[in-house]
Amino acid sequence: MNETISNSPHQWNTQELPVVVIAGYGPSIGESTARQFGSKGYAIACLGRTQNKLLDSVQELKASKITAAAFVTDCGDTRSVKEAIQQVQSHLGRISVIVWNAASYVGSDLVTGNDDPSEILNQIVGVGCAGLLASIQEAYEDLKAMKGTILITGGGLSGYDQNVNQIAVNNSWMGLAFCKSSQRKLAGLLHARLKPDGVMVGTVIISGAVRVGGGLDVTDPDDVATAFWEIHHSRHKQEVHLGSLTQLASEPT
Repeated sequence: MNETISNSPHQWNTQELPVVVIAGYGPSIGESTARQFGSKGYAIACLGRTQNKLLDSVQELKASKITAAAFVTDCGDTRSVKEAIQQVQSHLGRISVIVWNAASYVGSDLVTGNDDPSEILNQIVGVGCAGLLASIQEAYEDLKAMKGTILITGGGLSGYDQNVNQIAVNNSWMGLAFCKSSQRKLAGLLHARLKPDGVMVGTVIISGAVRVGGGLDVTDPDDVATAFWEIHHSRHKQEVHLGSLTQLASEPT
């Protein structure tokens, strides 16, 4: 069951600001994206699993004069996601943007282990695709009415190149690679399906690590947030690529 965990009356969107839902909210890409959109007058709905972290994040956003509310959500559970979207609509208003930043890290090795393959694949696709679809289905009428945007945090492991596959295997990221590849295909299908409705679907594909400050083959979360904003604002780029897998490819196995 979802729970709204910020009870301050200031959380409510009394000014009827456009609403951004950030699913898989955290202190890196999620926070940077919240500040990017919040600084431009958007209300932020933070969706994630950990109550205390979400509550702290909302307080920090409010301290920066950003309208924000938090909703405890299991992004791999479609019922939980749909309930969260309903609560966002009730408390903040119509949804203009969905940022899907949730991902599954299970299935480090899809061959070995005693876990049921169907369970592992359900978890991988649940977070990467099913939860995303649930959020879109529930917010569909809002997104159409607002000519909204769906933004997805993608990964360079989604590529089909054999070198990319080897990187995933060498680093025990098989499940993550499967998650991001299936999610990337879904994003393309959604882009084609929703374009006639005036809804933009875009993916920022990140290769390598994400860390504040950036660095060699490392992406700064602020750069991801900027890319999200540019997709939303310009509405013509379906994919933006950041970072590189070069260092990972050159590391010995």
